[in-house]
Amino acid sequence: MASYKDMVRIRNEYMNSSSLSDHEFNLIYGKVTGNHFNPVDAEETSDNNLTQIVRLLNQRMAGEPIQYILGTWPFLDIELIVDERALIPRPETELLALETIKRSLIFHNSTIIDLCSGSGAIAFAIEDKVAGSDIIAVEYSSKACSLINDNKARLKSNVKVVEEDVFSYIPSLEDFSCDIFVCNPPYVTEAEYKSNYEELKYEPRDAFIASENGCYFYNRLTPLCFPKLRLGGFLLYEIGDEQKKAVQEIMVKWGYDNIQTMKDIEGHDRVIIGKKPY
Repeated sequence: MASYKDMVRIRNEYMNSSSLSDHEFNLIYGKVTGNHFNPVDAEETSDNNLTQIVRLLNQRMAGEPIQYILGTWPFLDIELIVDERALIPRPETELLALETIKRSLIFHNSTIIDLCSGSGAIAFAIEDKVAGSDIIAVEYSSKACSLINDNKARLKSNVKVVEEDVFSYIPSLEDFSCDIFVCNPPYVTEAEYKSNYEELKYEPRDAFIASENGCYFYNRLTPLCFPKLRLGGFLLYEIGDEQKKAVQEIMVKWGYDNIQTMKDIEGHDRVIIGKKPY
């Protein structure tokens, strides 16, 4: 058995020699033991548990995201399976989901389509808050779709999962058939990705990078969505720090009005919303 002193020593060694936070240590300790670590009155743990804790700590020190190490992560009020099949759901994307939920309450039994769905975080978070809506998650990557389906099973969800390229899926819809499109598309430039490679390298590269200065998906999706929206329907995007003006211009060009932007907790423009006029 590993003693209290062994665990405190290991904890202090990792925290003193790296940027490991107390919170991350507690999360890893809890994943292995099912308990919260108390440095004042720690319990003994098995040698096997100790070996697993050290292995996971080393993975974290090598740069692997804590979310992937834990295997699940909260998003608003739901707990999602997270792994290398899709991007890690981030706090700024919670803002996109919340703004979508607000607008969905305008409609009765609305149809909401989550484009480039990734892990399905947005679709499942909306379903958790909005009763009676038809929610569809569209994702091109077969790996990401398998993750969406794993989360669907975990959450006992009724979200419809569509494995298809969004650029072929949207034209297949009937005109005036959708109340809300929501999308967190790839919007990172190649240069931005390279400058943040060490932080992002564990996540799927294609889910980050977009050409046309990060605006490839905005340029293509915005006109495709417009005829499919009902009058008064909404298109919501997550955007990069410097993309507000460009995406506003794209939305205006294709007929959207009442365009709004929302800032994330760090004060960056992060969500943009366009409305199809009546």
